[in-house]
Amino acid sequence: MSKEGQTIMARQLQIPAVSPEVAGENTATSMREILGAQLRPVPVNPGLMVYLDQVKRARLIAHWNQVLRTQ
Repeated sequence: MSKEGQTIMARQLQIPAVSPEVAGENTATSMREILGAQLRPVPVNPGLMVYLDQVKRARLIAHWNQVLRTQ
């Protein structure tokens, strides 16, 4: 995602920006400074989604789409 997109996500949606180009407190860089080696990304892939309850998955996707539509 672009620097601008990650900046919006970090500021408005409170989703940490992962790009080192994005500055601020809600970024992966600032979280690494605070948490150090404790911070590790969780890769999201189809293998992870297989084990989610289908109702929870549908709810998550619906909520995600709703949040994106309101931006």
